[in-house]
Amino acid sequence: MRSLAAPCLSFVQAEVDFRHIFLGHRTTCNGVLTLGIQAYRDLKTAGLSFIGLGVRPLTAEWGIMVAEGANVIVSGEWWLAVFPGLTLMIAVLAFHLLLGWGLSNWTMDAL
Repeated sequence: MRSLAAPCLSFVQAEVDFRHIFLGHRTTCNGVLTLGIQAYRDLKTAGLSFIGLGVRPLTAEWGIMVAEGANVIVSGEWWLAVFPGLTLMIAVLAFHLLLGWGLSNWTMDAL
């Protein structure tokens, strides 16, 4: 309702949109941006390496490690596939938490 009453108080429409729409959704935008940048890059790289289209097999890469572990998972060595996958998940979430909170704090302090 405040965004409807603001033009009556002679506010410019761009200022009303910025204050009421963008500032209300900045935490959502921060989450989408950080997960969209880091998760997409890391998971795409690991996925390409998993199917053999990424870096060369002798290079240490999470996708290659998971693929090599998936080949021996039937023999009972499950940890060879699980730990690189967990490490990838933890790295993506840690980056999201650190950068997401940093962006949130920066935008809160700037305004």
